[in-house]
Amino acid sequence: MEFMKKVMVFGTFDTLHRGHLFFLRKASERGDALTAVVARDRTVGELKGRNPYHSYENRVRNLLKTGLVEKALPSDPVRGSWDVVKMERPDVICLGHDQTMMEESLRNWLASERDYSPEIVILPPHKRFIYSSTAERKRRKVFFYLLLILSMVLMAFSWISGKLVSAEAPFPVLVFWRFLFSLLPFLPLVLRRSELRLPPGGFLFTLSSALFLVLYNLLFFSGLSRGAAGKGGVIVTTLNPLFTAALTLIPQRKRPGGSLLIGLTLGLAGGLLLSEPAFLGGEGFRGEGVPYFLAAALCWALLTVFSGKAQQRIPLGAYNFYLYLFSAAGSLLLALPSRPFDLARLTPGFWINIVYLSLFVSSLATSLYFLGTRKLGPRRAGSFTLLIPFMALLLGWLILGEIPRPMTLAGGTLSLAALYLINKEKRKNHD
Repeated sequence: MEFMKKVMVFGTFDTLHRGHLFFLRKASERGDALTAVVARDRTVGELKGRNPYHSYENRVRNLLKTGLVEKALPSDPVRGSWDVVKMERPDVICLGHDQTMMEESLRNWLASERDYSPEIVILPPHKRFIYSSTAERKRRKVFFYLLLILSMVLMAFSWISGKLVSAEAPFPVLVFWRFLFSLLPFLPLVLRRSELRLPPGGFLFTLSSALFLVLYNLLFFSGLSRGAAGKGGVIVTTLNPLFTAALTLIPQRKRPGGSLLIGLTLGLAGGLLLSEPAFLGGEGFRGEGVPYFLAAALCWALLTVFSGKAQQRIPLGAYNFYLYLFSAAGSLLLALPSRPFDLARLTPGFWINIVYLSLFVSSLATSLYFLGTRKLGPRRAGSFTLLIPFMALLLGWLILGEIPRPMTLAGGTLSLAALYLINKEKRKNHD
């Protein structure tokens, strides 16, 4: 019977690149059959502090597609037990140049094994500064950073587009058509009914989300019809995360401390300046759509809370489908007295801005943001939203000729400082 020399390698193998293929090819040359031990998703999270980009099943599938790996096995549930090595007993174990801790642990374990001594081979890297996991992660980070910046630009421009279209039709009509177009990208899910199951808890939270989304959009257009787009962009995008942070504290019934308390205090001061009270030299609370923008920020904060609860119960695709379906149906009831299907009175400018607000903002920009959140983590992705108020001010100035007022700049700066402190407190608690 011919002897078959077995080779084993270990790794995460997340997003295969040329460095991985070089490593697998060199390892396969050391024997007749190559087995890859693939880190479990949970193990990757424990070791690297983040989830892998691809699931364990997808990473195994991609490995086997290379034709270099005969068998792929999950890593040991308990790190350092070497149960998979005991079971397979490979003749050669190939390690990467950077797997030094694994090499030390493996050699210590083998020192206690009397009847088993495989050959350990340390394979050289292949253009490590180009084709390494670290280099690949850096490239991916840059790519997702660019996607997030694009998402923020699209969202910031929504304030300009909303301002331009706010005079084109009654607000309920604007809201209805925005949601109807936003629903279109999710209609293919109807063909896959299994993905549209909606449990009772998910239904209630999604319906609540739709209610606040409709209210937010009515306030969005109402505020823009009365006030400056840049000012609305600053008020809503800086205050809604502060409102969200305050709302999440209520169920916990505990006093905020440290950076969180200072952040909330600064946020309150920033919100006061953004409302331009008369006793500070402003035009008063009722001026330039301020009450609408403040109410919109609160509605978006409530939407965020209910959205988070809904997405714990149903998949993101199904949530978006039902969110826009319920929102379109509800806004249609409000729009019927204003004859939303009288298309003759709707101008090309109306359609251009509605398509932009629905497909480019509600669908594309939001999807890019969720993708960035998934790949980079909510804390890092969330920090990009701080770009929106400044971009909204800049675009309002360049396109609409809106000159930012000192009180708006001061209030926005205080609110951004508050967001930084609140996020800092969240990181501290997470760590």
